Amino acid sequence: MGKFTRTQKVGACCGFVISVLVLLYGYLRPHFQLPAINDWFILIACPPSVGLMALDNAKWYDAVVADFIVVLANTAWYGALFGVAAQLFPERK
Repeated sequence: MGKFTRTQKVGACCGFVISVLVLLYGYLRPHFQLPAINDWFILIACPPSVGLMALDNAKWYDAVVADFIVVLANTAWYGALFGVAAQLFPERK
């Protein structure tokens, strides 16, 4: 396994932050009457969050494990996307 590039690390950080924000929005929206966001935006910003639909009747500890998996999956997704983008569009020197 090779070293991660700076671009991949930035992408992974972006993916982590986006997934945490999407999860917080999902959990806080019913309690604070937050405005609705288009479902397509959430799906594009955090594709692994689709798996959370199966957790409607899950126990709290199952939801915590699933949330952790979604955060890790989105972090890896964005790291991979940024890595591919860095290979397709190299920096000019």
